[in-house]
Amino acid sequence: MRIQLSALLLSLALVPGCNLSDPAPYDAALRPGSTAAPMKDMSAPGLDLGMERDLGKDLGSGLDMQGGQDAQMPPDGMCGNGMTDALETCDADCPQDPALDCGPAPACEEMVIVGSASACDAECVAKPVTTCTSGDGCCPSVCSFPEDRDCVQDRKVSGLPCDEGRDCGADGVCVGDSPGFCSAACTSTAECDPDELCIMDRSGAQKCAVPCEGAADCSTERVCVQDDEVFGQQICLEPSVVPNTIGEPCTSGSECADGEQCLTQASNASYKGGYCTALCDPEACPAEAVCHAINPEQPAATSFCYAACAQASDCRDDYSCKTVAEGSICLP
Repeated sequence: MRIQLSALLLSLALVPGCNLSDPAPYDAALRPGSTAAPMKDMSAPGLDLGMERDLGKDLGSGLDMQGGQDAQMPPDGMCGNGMTDALETCDADCPQDPALDCGPAPACEEMVIVGSASACDAECVAKPVTTCTSGDGCCPSVCSFPEDRDCVQDRKVSGLPCDEGRDCGADGVCVGDSPGFCSAACTSTAECDPDELCIMDRSGAQKCAVPCEGAADCSTERVCVQDDEVFGQQICLEPSVVPNTIGEPCTSGSECADGEQCLTQASNASYKGGYCTALCDPEACPAEAVCHAINPEQPAATSFCYAACAQASDCRDDYSCKTVAEGSICLP
């Protein structure tokens, strides 16, 4: 546009009778010595009217007479002018730190910043949480129990070990001392899992459990033990739930866990201080115990649970870690 204007001014300078330095070129005919004929209009002789119209258009086309800049600058050229213009989400006040600039996130979502401050298109966006974190009240689709303990799992069958209710899954409850075992409230056996019965506990409440009279009534890897704490009867439990006193000193069976007996020093002098044990054929021993048959030809009558060991320091004083057919156990 500036080139066009310069060409116009040059053409005016070449027009006869047009003195651009004269403050009143069109009064030339009125001054003494002037030979120019008076003009009927403001058009200079020989001026292309089309060019004149172009000049008028250019002068009114948005030229900033003070700054010389086109006022219709494209939006993407305005980043950094301190104003949020078209196609911008921010300018000079763009978010940079989600924790400081984005505010609180909705439940189970986290704030992140997309775009960039340098392009003036940065903005805070809430996205679903994807990190597996227990205790935040969220269970992302990529997580599961127990990696994220906020995720709900199917209810575990009764008798499995637990420390709290969520260990037992949906609608499950953890009963007994730590380690406790899983159960579930019920009003009828139809509400329990297969093999479970809805029975009354010592408090009078009904819960799901697997009653038993012997190992045959329990599934593999379960033991039938007398539960005096919760149900007051024999039920099937995972061995790790059963208090393990195998190998502990005793003077009578009452000092050992439910279902165990005491090999007293009075009955066998080699067992100094007594030794808690239990029959284990076909019953299973509690965790950290080994079922050893004293007479392999009569396992049902001579198989007892002994404390497992890996070295002598794992056993009590007066006992040592010995290797038998079934493994390593603490013996006199």
